[in-house]
Amino acid sequence: MDSHVQNLNLYCRLGGGKLPSRRSGKKSTTYSVQDFVREIDECFGLDVAQDSGSVHPQLFCATCKALMQRLLSCPADSRVVTGGCGQGKIFRWQAHEAPDCAICEKLEEGAKGGRRAKPKHVHGIAAKAAARDPANTSPTLPFAEFVLRATPSYVANQELVPERFTCKLNDLVCPICSLVVDRAVESPCCKRLFCASCVFVWLEESQSCKSCTEDTNISSFSSPHPSLQRILADITLRCDNAESTTLHGCSMTVSLSSLREHCKSCTPYPAACITPSTPTADVLQAPSEMLQGGVADKLLSKLIACKSEGGKLLQHTGRRPITWERITQALVSSEDASERTKRKRQRELESVQRSICGGSEGSAAQLVHATKVMSRVDRDQLLKEAGVLPKGPSEGIGLAIKADLQLPWYGLRKLRRYFRDFGVPLESEAIMRSQLSSELPFPLLCQEVPLYDKTGTITMCPVVSFRDVTEVILHYIQLNHDAGLLTWRDGAIPEDEVWVKLGGDHGGQSFKLCFQIVNVDHPNSLANTIPFLVFCAKDSPSNLATTLEPYVDQVQRLKSMTWQGKKIRVSLFGDYEFMTKVYGLSGSSGVRPCLFCLATKTELQEVNVNSESRSLNQIRSDHMEFTAGGSKLSKAKQFNNVIRSPILPIELDSICLPVLHLDLGIFPWLYEAMLRDAASLDLQLARCRLEILSSESFSAVTQKQADLDQARQNHSQHNAAASLAEEQLQWVALQMQQNNDQAIGAQFAAVATVLQHQWAAQLQHSQQLQAQIAALEAELGTAKVHCGPCMSSFEPILQANRIDRQAYHSGAFIGNHIHKALQPTVITSIVSAPLMLVKGLVCEEGTATVPTLQQHTLLESAAELRHRYTTLFTQYADCRHILASTDTVSEDLLTTLEQRIESFLASARSEVCTRLGKQITPKLHLLEKHAVPCTRRFGICLGLLGEQGGESIHHNFNSLRRSLNNTPRELDRLRVLVQQYLTSTLPAHNKLILQPGRTKRKRQ
Repeated sequence: MDSHVQNLNLYCRLGGGKLPSRRSGKKSTTYSVQDFVREIDECFGLDVAQDSGSVHPQLFCATCKALMQRLLSCPADSRVVTGGCGQGKIFRWQAHEAPDCAICEKLEEGAKGGRRAKPKHVHGIAAKAAARDPANTSPTLPFAEFVLRATPSYVANQELVPERFTCKLNDLVCPICSLVVDRAVESPCCKRLFCASCVFVWLEESQSCKSCTEDTNISSFSSPHPSLQRILADITLRCDNAESTTLHGCSMTVSLSSLREHCKSCTPYPAACITPSTPTADVLQAPSEMLQGGVADKLLSKLIACKSEGGKLLQHTGRRPITWERITQALVSSEDASERTKRKRQRELESVQRSICGGSEGSAAQLVHATKVMSRVDRDQLLKEAGVLPKGPSEGIGLAIKADLQLPWYGLRKLRRYFRDFGVPLESEAIMRSQLSSELPFPLLCQEVPLYDKTGTITMCPVVSFRDVTEVILHYIQLNHDAGLLTWRDGAIPEDEVWVKLGGDHGGQSFKLCFQIVNVDHPNSLANTIPFLVFCAKDSPSNLATTLEPYVDQVQRLKSMTWQGKKIRVSLFGDYEFMTKVYGLSGSSGVRPCLFCLATKTELQEVNVNSESRSLNQIRSDHMEFTAGGSKLSKAKQFNNVIRSPILPIELDSICLPVLHLDLGIFPWLYEAMLRDAASLDLQLARCRLEILSSESFSAVTQKQADLDQARQNHSQHNAAASLAEEQLQWVALQMQQNNDQAIGAQFAAVATVLQHQWAAQLQHSQQLQAQIAALEAELGTAKVHCGPCMSSFEPILQANRIDRQAYHSGAFIGNHIHKALQPTVITSIVSAPLMLVKGLVCEEGTATVPTLQQHTLLESAAELRHRYTTLFTQYADCRHILASTDTVSEDLLTTLEQRIESFLASARSEVCTRLGKQITPKLHLLEKHAVPCTRRFGICLGLLGEQGGESIHHNFNSLRRSLNNTPRELDRLRVLVQQYLTSTLPAHNKLILQPGRTKRKRQ
């Protein structure tokens, strides 16, 4: 027996394998089970605290230690016991049997010498015992795995007898041991609860249920239902120390789940304990078991409180001092305590730690050691909760970063390397590609199509598109709904409708046809502008007809579709040129330039003219008559300027008025009129200051200036006519390709010949006018319109307010900057520039050079210019303020808008048209006649229905294109470009994009 007990520690307590021998000078590879009581209980279901020294070994091997660490790092419901020296099985130790002891026999066999046979499956004495005693072998399911199905063990020091509980137990008593179930499992037949250890032993001997006697096996037992687990954990019972015979028993009633924690702090003490009358010296000399209990605590606290050394009592016992610290008993866990309580406890904890570790430096070293010995998972979690390490990124943040920074895949790979170096995890590229394909499951159709390029030559141009745009639109509506982004704007949009806008624009090197969902907070944003057709060619009518042909039936089908019982309402947005091409009109240069009505250019100048409205069917009828009449552009006015068939089947009353392009047409019209008045003021100033111009010379310069303006206007008209002839020629060529009838083909060929001659004639006239303009500019010299000081005074004001012009399109204004130019303070500074300039020049040169009468004339002219254009710009700004807003329409609002438009047009006709000879343009006509009806039709102001998103998309495409210049094929580059942009349109990832914070401005 003595040799048996001495040699127990040669084997592993858990798996039964032989422990490695200790080598001199090396660290031990064995561990004491008493140091890992909680961990072994949690992983393997063994209560090693109750082990007997004559039955169980006190050590376990490093292999089982590694298995235990792996199980602790996994969630409790996903732990699988595999590995260890027992190959996933826990050895069941038995008491020493003198005749047939497996351990003693194993030792004797090892002493015989010779090479030991290698065990095949189970190591050490586990295999020996299993071969000798079949009853000792584990069943099909090992107990270590079976116990993982059970509830946690709540037993502390005493058995869970039913009499200790304060509530009815019903079916919570084990039928085998008649105690309240511990590590409960549920039978598959009668659904009764059993103790895991009880039923495991029972089924080794019997294959039937103890409760209902039906046949069963250990593998069919399962974990109880979660609600039943909660009931078991919440039942209340008396403390283990309630029935003790000590002076003071525990009277607390606790829940079963908190029994162990309570018993750790509630320790029984003997009846011979000290009393309040015990002298203090006897208290200090009492043994440790006597210093447990409420009376001793009170006496010690009184003694410590009366000391003057900071509440400490120092007693020397031999060579090592023992320090008594006053520690406050916690009534509330720090997890639920207030910040003030946590700070107080931290100070108390630091004081105790300094006493134990030998000062502040020792305390810091001990803290470092405590952090090192923690598992990596626990340490990272602790540091993250403390805010030392950044929290791991949310799911989908990788695609959000890619979209926000406009990174290609290789750029995201580089960024991930930096993240990994700083310890911040980021989703893998495979996961992000999988997320992208799941949220956008529609493949892109990439092909090369013969289209007309900028030179008018047919070339194979890359085209990237979706095969079915209706599926994509419904998918994006669902994505916005899942992200909680859909809105009906408090009834402004009918509850049974979802509004979708279709539109396109050409910019950069490509044309983009997009859709937008209006039922979101920012429908004109880039994130809500989804391109579904992109091609690298100009947006001529023939190119649009070729590329949009597959979508004609899809748009017609979309108009009749529903989403979750809500009707899809389709509208069209875009600039005026794009819409005239879609509906087959000759454009703003025609006799009837309006898209919505049949008003002529002459009728545009009149005030009260009611023209007949256009319709889609009427446009189709006019085109048929135009084709039957020979398709001659010179006779287009007879057919209401309809020269092509409509491309998309969208009614005219579903067109969104282009508010942005109204700004781009009306503001420059007013600005040009102001420049002409400033030019006249410059000529007067030059004549007064320098006296270089006589009356005859002044009249001649004025006439030449008028001739120059007229020549420029004629040159612009001939260029427009040449472009129209070229586009019509391409359209006729496309019709000839699509029509196989020889007679119709011959008719188209004759039309093409006529158009070719018209195009050549218009180009020749344009070149002649260009030479005439150059000659007039040379004759005017320094007196020409853009060289005077008053003319030049506007540009610094525009630059100071960051109102920029485009580097192309003849220096046209940028649409998004016009709203800044229409602010009241900016208007005042712009129109006051000539007056301030004239005042400065008059004061600088005095009355000797400029007579007093001429001074008054100059100042009056400058003041009149300021008053006139302050009124005009302010009136238009008032109209635009309502029209470009997102307010819900009411009759009072419409009446106010109509009155402001009438006032502005009346001032424009009297101050600009009549005085300077300028004409009302088609965009002014749109504002006058169609802005109010369009706003009334949609029931909401046109700020939500504009074309800003379709215009802004070009900047993002150009930025992304620069990062893809290394892609050799143009088609591949366009495909990757569209895919990259579509990443930024997914609502779920756009919600994760961090928005820039507002910086506080420093006070001046």
